[in-house]
Amino acid sequence: MNIDIPMLDKITIGTGCDAPQTITAETPASAMQWVAVLAGEPWSRQPKCASPIVTAWMRAINGVLDEDYVVDAQALRTSLLRPLIPRIIGSRGADEVEAIRRYIGIDFLVRQAAPMALEAIGLPNRAQTLRDLPEINSGNPLPYSHVQKARDEALHLDPPLPGDELNDWERGLDAGHSLELMPQTSGTDYYNIHEVLRFLLYAMSEGTSPTSEIRICQAAVRCVESMLTVGAG
Repeated sequence: MNIDIPMLDKITIGTGCDAPQTITAETPASAMQWVAVLAGEPWSRQPKCASPIVTAWMRAINGVLDEDYVVDAQALRTSLLRPLIPRIIGSRGADEVEAIRRYIGIDFLVRQAAPMALEAIGLPNRAQTLRDLPEINSGNPLPYSHVQKARDEALHLDPPLPGDELNDWERGLDAGHSLELMPQTSGTDYYNIHEVLRFLLYAMSEGTSPTSEIRICQAAVRCVESMLTVGAG
């Protein structure tokens, strides 16, 4: 495989592709595939040099940033994800570091992202309840009863959400719970984070601002930035 890559700021972030014969700045590689390339690793969405938790989040964000969810998805993917690539190379940490990063993600989903979506569909009180929860970490696990109440209220809105969106709320909140219950693996986390972000994007699309969905993605990127500060030398 030949590599012909100009400066990092020239590449675009695609949705991912099979290993091409020649890699150029226009190759539609995902962010994590670019991490593998620039780290000198074999073509992969899960490079060995990268934090598995950060990898799961980057893959999930990359996956939901497509034309089905947001306008000008490629430009948004590139502007949000490309700056993180140098910091992700070499970010793999010890088990205790990865555990902290995982809880940073769960805390973000429950206390920041979910409230944004709940407000968008008209449940500001429930949103504030989640925001007011104490930080979620290994010593203070996810209080699922609060998430369950948010789920139940969303399912019984008047007028109700469309059927497809109801399904996304159920899937997304169940996936959010699974993030804490299931064993820590990059594959499991990727699937659940992707499901949660997808349902949040659908919820945000109910808001009046045309940039509502983008706010979730921008916030998710800030969450990844927080993860990368853990264990940084």
